[in-house]
Amino acid sequence: MKNLLSIFILQFSLYSQGSNFNLQERIEISSYYKDSYAIVYGDSSYSDLGEFKKSIQKLDREKKKEAKALVDELSSIIPTDFLRPIIYWKVISPNQRNLSQTLAYIMTYKANILRDSYQSPLVSSEEKEKVKKIITKIYHRKDITENNFYDSLINDFRQKSNLISSFSDLKNFILAIKETKPISYSLQEGLKISPYTLSFSGLIPGNQVEIFNKNATDKERIDWYLNQENKDLTEMPKTKHGQGHIAFKTDPIFIKVKEMIVEAKESIFISVRIIDGTLGMTVMKYLLRETEKKLSKNSNFKVFILVQEETQTLEYLKLETNLRVKLRNNVFLVKTFDEERENNSKLIVIDANTEEPQALVGSKNWSDHSGGYFFDNDIWIKGPAAALLQSNFYSDFETALLKSSQYLNNSKNILDTFKIRRDSYPLLGDEVVRLAESSLDGKIKNTRNIVIDMIRNAKSHIYMEQLYLYDSYIINALIKRKLEVPKLDIRILADHNSNVGLNGLPNTIYLRELNLYNIEVKARKTTSSAKNLPNGELQIYHQENHRNTLSIDGKTLLTGSASLSPNSQEGNTREIGVQIFDKKSIRNFENNFLLTWNDRNKVMDLDIQNFRATIDNSSLSKEISSLINAIASSLIKAKDELKKKF
Repeated sequence: MKNLLSIFILQFSLYSQGSNFNLQERIEISSYYKDSYAIVYGDSSYSDLGEFKKSIQKLDREKKKEAKALVDELSSIIPTDFLRPIIYWKVISPNQRNLSQTLAYIMTYKANILRDSYQSPLVSSEEKEKVKKIITKIYHRKDITENNFYDSLINDFRQKSNLISSFSDLKNFILAIKETKPISYSLQEGLKISPYTLSFSGLIPGNQVEIFNKNATDKERIDWYLNQENKDLTEMPKTKHGQGHIAFKTDPIFIKVKEMIVEAKESIFISVRIIDGTLGMTVMKYLLRETEKKLSKNSNFKVFILVQEETQTLEYLKLETNLRVKLRNNVFLVKTFDEERENNSKLIVIDANTEEPQALVGSKNWSDHSGGYFFDNDIWIKGPAAALLQSNFYSDFETALLKSSQYLNNSKNILDTFKIRRDSYPLLGDEVVRLAESSLDGKIKNTRNIVIDMIRNAKSHIYMEQLYLYDSYIINALIKRKLEVPKLDIRILADHNSNVGLNGLPNTIYLRELNLYNIEVKARKTTSSAKNLPNGELQIYHQENHRNTLSIDGKTLLTGSASLSPNSQEGNTREIGVQIFDKKSIRNFENNFLLTWNDRNKVMDLDIQNFRATIDNSSLSKEISSLINAIASSLIKAKDELKKKF
């Protein structure tokens, strides 16, 4: 048997990264993940344990013995989520091609564990030396670097998996797996690294990052947006004190948006859920004006806009681009066509195919009453990770274009200009970035895994600002970590959910449990303002704590568009966020968090003992309100179980 496997012996070593990062390799491995998804995860017959057991029960006696042998022999070296598809394609529904692809995928997944550990800023240099020795022992290659981990190994993995899957004899099949180190290796005890990978694209080095943590949120700002006289004030101010829209004079996020539009040389990509009102109109008018200037210098300059909701502002944009020939061939506005998932992302990327790509990603909508005065966090990135953000929207943009009658005949040319064509990018900074997202096709949904990984590794403190706080998996992770580390300081600033109109629901659902384990939850004191509509009705505008930010131990921070609701975490909406490790940015967020937490003028306690839900402006009793929370908690957990199956 060992002679049969002698072709697997390789020579390996790692050397430090050069001045460029091979981003194309990370794009390729992300595509590989998506291509493998259906075979490894895509059918409940093997992805769900309950359904898998039913499939086993339907087998005849001999087949059941084969399945049992695979479990007995391989369960100690292959995680159960991967062992099930092996058994499925080997015994239950034999398919050598799918079996081979499953085996190659497992080898790639395990290689990513080592790759991520070696690159992680949270892993000590001593642990990284241990990881290097493991890599050398497993792969025995001298030509592998951090820049070509996947490219160097994938062909070898495919050779191995093709050979292993060809063995019809079950004993030889099991022996081949055991003797193939890339699939059978186990991390040694005492090694302080995570035994899983959180993203196939991995950690992207060479970036500059900055968090935007402040914007105007007082009642005067809300009233500014309600003032009819400001409706026509949709001009971009030329100076800080000049005439123009107030947000672009005082709000750092919108000032950065303006700067990025000005600095763009080759392209701009925008995917923001809501672009509307004076804010949206100001950006779009300015974008068109600047695009015309840029086209006079670069006729190939392109603007790509992916939208979820067709608003009055976007109708204006569509009309203007159709009227102006220059813009018509260079500005592409397409709507997300997905009936099951809404595009909730908030992102702008410029110059993705140049040496200096930039991105701004977070929770901020470009809309008066859904962003103009909300509490939000955005992160600015300059470096390879910005280009990867655009790349990860390629399939979204492709799907939208192919369903758009306006661009159908020209879709290939448009996609060629949107696609990331560069192989490598200069390292522009010292920061690594990991992307957290839920894709429209439902194949990528790693935000929850990243959140839980961050929680389970917390040692000192966890600070959170959240719009919603009722994902049962994350609630359980918080409680579990608190039990493991009783002195862990967990503080959560949640939104009071005034826009929902239920006096705190749904964020009250798990509040009693969190309080029971001494996990502190408060709410920001938000502001509301009223306006009489033309039809005589009184419209109330509520402010939101719209942030979706988690910070751990001053070492790592995650923020983006995804809230801690089951809808966002399970991939029912298109979400995008980033995990960063920049201590300066994290310190900025945590200092502001603590200042707010200790300011009784800015926060309030959430008194779950006396909680009374409100429905149609009528308060329910404490007993009924408590029952509502309990029932809602049970329903969410029951839904989670169904989601696992289907």
